[in-house]
This record gives sequence, C-alpha cells and structure tokens, in this order.
Amino acid sequence: YMDDLSPYEVAKQFHISYSGLAKAIQKYKHTTFIKYVNQIRIENAKKLLAITDKSVTEIGIECGFSVTSYFIKTFYGLTGMTPKSYRSLIKKQAN
Repeated sequence: YMDDLSPYEVAKQFHISYSGLAKAIQKYKHTTFIKYVNQIRIENAKKLLAITDKSVTEIGIECGFSVTSYFIKTFYGLTGMTPKSYRSLIKKQAN
C-alpha cells in the first residue's frame, strides 16, 4: 500500500486481468481498486497519527501519498476531519 500501486500491475502479479481484479474488489469489498487502497492507507495513517509525532507530510508519504494535499483531501473524505484534527482528538481522548 505504500508504493505507487497500479491496478494493472497488481492484476499481473495475481495472474488475472485488470477487469478480473476490478470485479473481485467490487464483489468482495464493494468499492473500486483506488478507493480500497486509499482506505488501507488512511487506516495506517490514523495509526501513525496516534502513535508518532511525525508530520502530516511524512505520514502521508509513508502511507503512499506523494502529494500532501491529496492525502489530506482523502483523509478528510474518509474520516470527516483533517489529519491534524484527528491527531488532536486522539491526544485529547488519551488524556
């Protein structure tokens, strides 16, 4: 999930067609390839935000987002808050 994943390359690694991969993800995860990968990336980002003091940019890069603004936008879209707000909330809950 940390690398720049191409659905075509992933399908090739599993010896299936791109359309076969897309259908499998839709059937079992009820989403698209990109959305599924981003969900995994954001779940890992949430863990890192909670347990490290790394910057939002560092965490975004570590989780596979090469553009910080896209990371923040994706994080917000899946959680309803920015990474910085999420971190603040987690720290408040821990105290």
